[in-house]
Amino acid sequence: MAAGASFLVTPALAPDVIGYANDRGVPVYAGALTPTEVWDAHRAGATFIKVVPAGSVGPGYIAALRRPFPEPSYVAVGGIPLGRAREYLDAGAVAVGAGARLVGDALATGDMDGLRERALAWAALCPPVHP
Repeated sequence: MAAGASFLVTPALAPDVIGYANDRGVPVYAGALTPTEVWDAHRAGATFIKVVPAGSVGPGYIAALRRPFPEPSYVAVGGIPLGRAREYLDAGAVAVGAGARLVGDALATGDMDGLRERALAWAALCPPVHP
């Protein structure tokens, strides 16, 4: 945050990071998978629940989480191809993370044109979500 971060992301449930972000008025995307983790992250004040690895559990899992826990805003992350991203949004996710699917081989090959094309395709589907 001292370097200028405007939001925080956790790879797993990290109540101390959620508290740190809340104390500073900074949004936090808290990693969670199980219903207990979702509930704990939401109660701790996470701005978004980052369901990871969402690609392993499918869009139906997002819909299933929303039934008992409708209040959190869910972001589906982890192993989701662009062609399936709309399914997660339709299931109730407010956004889909691209990660490695976005970067592809750009770091290894320097293929910035490919990276640009992927970024434009993802952006057209799911604009960035920041409070």
